[in-house]
Amino acid sequence: MGLFLLAFFLIYLSLHGYAYLKVRGVMSLTGWHNAVAGAVVFLLVTMPVATRLLEHSHESGARVTAYLGYSWMGFLFFFVAAALGMDLLGLLWVLGQWLYRSGIRWPWSPKISFYLPATLALLACGYGLIEANSMQINTITLMTDKLPPGRERLRIVQISDLHLGLIVREPKLRQVVEQIKALNPDVFVSTGDLLDGQVARLSGLAEMFQQLTPPLGKFAVTGNHEFYVGIKQVEDFMGKSQIKLLRG
Repeated sequence: MGLFLLAFFLIYLSLHGYAYLKVRGVMSLTGWHNAVAGAVVFLLVTMPVATRLLEHSHESGARVTAYLGYSWMGFLFFFVAAALGMDLLGLLWVLGQWLYRSGIRWPWSPKISFYLPATLALLACGYGLIEANSMQINTITLMTDKLPPGRERLRIVQISDLHLGLIVREPKLRQVVEQIKALNPDVFVSTGDLLDGQVARLSGLAEMFQQLTPPLGKFAVTGNHEFYVGIKQVEDFMGKSQIKLLRG
């Protein structure tokens, strides 16, 4: 866990450092402006860890830091990806100028190199929010001769990355459970990251999974977030949910 946190902070700080340089390209940050910017960056970098610490004792505070910290993380990822893409194009442009000596200047100013990626990042976050709140069912049909005698069809309903915790709560899970029940599966499987928060504070969610009664069973495998939560707590939650957790 120590190495993981070290890698996380190094990468996350690097992303913030790059974004800060982009801001410096369009704004004059001197004196106390730099101090404020540094304090804001420190808070944003530490919010994911603060969320994990707070959810043990102060759930409402942890929910605030989760919304702020993870929303910013998503925006920063999209911004850096778009800005790096533009910088790469600029580098290729300079290389082309050097090779062909055409003398044509790079058309994008530092302001465009900042505001265009920022706009694209905002649009991507908005699209992601809409997608996250609209469930879609993808149907895949596999033809096989390996079904046991007497069974013409086996319907499996699979979900993953539900991330039940501080942000995804009862209303979302209720929608998911109702959709699964309507599909009437023979088998239900969850393929990782079902949980993303302290199981002790997820009261009522395990009981909702008990409503699913596929004749051939309910199964789950772990994702990385199950280990962030604590595998013993996850095993207890799966037991209450009547979901068989597959290990190894």
